[in-house]
Amino acid sequence: MNRCAELIWLLVDSRAFGGIEAHIENLSVGLHHQSYRVEVVFMVNYGTHPLVARLQREGVPVRYANEHPGGLWQLLKTHRPAVLHTHGYKAGILGRLFSKTLGIPVVSSYHSGEPGQGRVAWYRRLDHCTAWLAPAIAVSDAIAADVWQRATVVANFVSMPTYMRVTKSPNTVAFVGRFSQEKGITTFCELAAQHPTLYFSAYGDGPLLNDLREQYRGQLAFHGAVDDMTPVWPKIGVLCIPSLHEGLPMVALEALSRGIPVIANDVGDLRRCVIPGETGWLCDPAQPEQLKTALLAWQAMPVNERFAMAQRCRQLIQQQFSCAAQLPVFLDMYTRAVG
Repeated sequence: MNRCAELIWLLVDSRAFGGIEAHIENLSVGLHHQSYRVEVVFMVNYGTHPLVARLQREGVPVRYANEHPGGLWQLLKTHRPAVLHTHGYKAGILGRLFSKTLGIPVVSSYHSGEPGQGRVAWYRRLDHCTAWLAPAIAVSDAIAADVWQRATVVANFVSMPTYMRVTKSPNTVAFVGRFSQEKGITTFCELAAQHPTLYFSAYGDGPLLNDLREQYRGQLAFHGAVDDMTPVWPKIGVLCIPSLHEGLPMVALEALSRGIPVIANDVGDLRRCVIPGETGWLCDPAQPEQLKTALLAWQAMPVNERFAMAQRCRQLIQQQFSCAAQLPVFLDMYTRAVG
């Protein structure tokens, strides 16, 4: 694609900041910094959104489809981007249908490896039923296998933050994610109750938050949803991901890029970035006691070994999951979609 000439739109329906939003931020900012014309289009303006502020700081334009007369259909018809890249269920379904009707090249990314419940499950099914309308990108092999057409696997990626050596890593064990059953937040709380000498912190929101906060009061810190984790990461010694379903979670890459090792269940594509003994520990989700064993192994590591692991974490991200490593793959997908 021609830089500074052809317009790329990233379409999403979003109310809060999570893995998809972090992916869109990294992708749009990466394209913008390489002088590509890119805009992020929100299906609906739900009010203040942390992603909007981040994009505006980087100079990435933002639009809202519901504020345009005729909505998304008329917005696409009027501006006709060179390629539309959809993210998430609702944006994918409508974006593909409208773009194909209008003759606009479209590409869709699939981020979620969770089956969902109720309305989300129906959205997910419809999203996959209409997948044949556009080239598909999946963030993990597991998600690619679940999409109802052939999908190109393009791993999530992150921008490499600046890094300073610390003399001693914090003894804080953190959970960052949605407080729902499939994310294993209950397992994390149980782990905290079993290790009173360590400091456990949970960041996020979700349907289980209030009950767990009451049940485990005093045994770990519940911080709620955090719009910007940048000032929080230096306080974290190890990230725990006890999920039952995942793709390749952005939070794992964010932690590793800062030299923070990861203790995770071996689900989705986490084994691509969590290498046992090198960048963290992988555990069998059917044997939750393995999380405890991994945590004890991390706790027993001397400072020099923790620092060596931190270096390996950053090196892995730089080589395989950085913007420089992954952006060319997206540009190739856009070029092929445009034809």
